[in-house]
Amino acid sequence: TSVLLHNVSDLTELQVLLTKWDSLGVSKNDQIHFTYNVLMYRVVKNYSFKVIMKKAKKLGAKVIVDNFTEDDLRVIVENKDILDLIFEDVLRWKYPFAIDPETEIFKEILAYDVKKGEKIADIGAGTGMFSLLLAMFLPDVELFVNELDKDFLEYTTKKFIAIFGSNLEENAVSMIKGGLISTSLEGYDLDKIFLRNTLHHILYTEDMLLSIENSLKSDGMLLVKESI
Repeated sequence: TSVLLHNVSDLTELQVLLTKWDSLGVSKNDQIHFTYNVLMYRVVKNYSFKVIMKKAKKLGAKVIVDNFTEDDLRVIVENKDILDLIFEDVLRWKYPFAIDPETEIFKEILAYDVKKGEKIADIGAGTGMFSLLLAMFLPDVELFVNELDKDFLEYTTKKFIAIFGSNLEENAVSMIKGGLISTSLEGYDLDKIFLRNTLHHILYTEDMLLSIENSLKSDGMLLVKESI
């Protein structure tokens, strides 16, 4: 995972922040939920601290909001790569943020049985971390990273460029702006499409599933994972 960690500050600062939240009685799930959202508000949407705090009040973690500072936000942003891996359950939510021995992410990728030379797409890539793991662990495939939100797609593109360089096509990676009713991949004859914690976000399910069908080859597979 070290190659993914471009944006990491002094981990003891992150440890201090989590210790503060623990002392306030904030649950692990609330800590992660809050951290994910304020991080996305800042690095994806580029909101000011004032706007972030206004939006954070709707997240439900009032005790965090009441004790959250601009310096806390700085610590989160400076450790965003560590946090992205935590959000994907690769690393533990605990200092020194080592690989979580209970993580299923690598088994999950292997279970998809992606073959060399296959064309695959991650629909609704979000922060792009799962797509990035696919690209790193499955280097001999053609990967299409699909995201509806242009800001998230730009954020993900920057992540890939940091790892693979500016010419992503040389690494068989394509960034695709999706639509509400279309993958923008119709006719690509994909071998596999991943919908990972994405299905519940789709507003027009029937239309999107038809688009997915038209994006797959005749014997292609749609692989869906939803966290409950």
